[in-house]
Amino acid sequence: MVFFGLRSDHEARAKTLVSDVRDAFALLSKEDIQVLREPQFQLRLPYLVRESLPSGYTEPELMPLVTGPTNAPQINAALYGDLTQAATIRAEMALGHLTQAVERTRRGVTTQPGRLVIVDNHTVLHARAPFTPRFDGGDRWLQRILVTSDLWPLRQWQVEAPRMLTIQ
Repeated sequence: MVFFGLRSDHEARAKTLVSDVRDAFALLSKEDIQVLREPQFQLRLPYLVRESLPSGYTEPELMPLVTGPTNAPQINAALYGDLTQAATIRAEMALGHLTQAVERTRRGVTTQPGRLVIVDNHTVLHARAPFTPRFDGGDRWLQRILVTSDLWPLRQWQVEAPRMLTIQ
């Protein structure tokens, strides 16, 4: 994921929050990490995307949140709203502990015009720090770019060419 700052918020305090999964894992028990590696979680699509789903779409199967070797784990989760669902009580506990660890290890990057923030979605969780917009045309403005090496999972939206994705 790439974020490019076009305009700061009025007080220049808005931040992009980032947490490296390796830092968060240092605060988790081995048992929690093992549960996070088991297919006990469902990842739902973001709210805005759900509105444009093709008919017949079903929620994804249960999957692990963490994959990869112990020294270089990869994570696939969204820790807000109903986007990551736990299938068992133990998975719900591990997800709660992960959320707490991410909150304890996160750092803020101030949004500034011209600042480019590149986040590896495999190893870093990111969020926006809360701020109060004024809706006066001068609020924070970021350009967000999603980069991927594989368009195959998005093939139902590929319209113009087999290697190009067009969303209207």
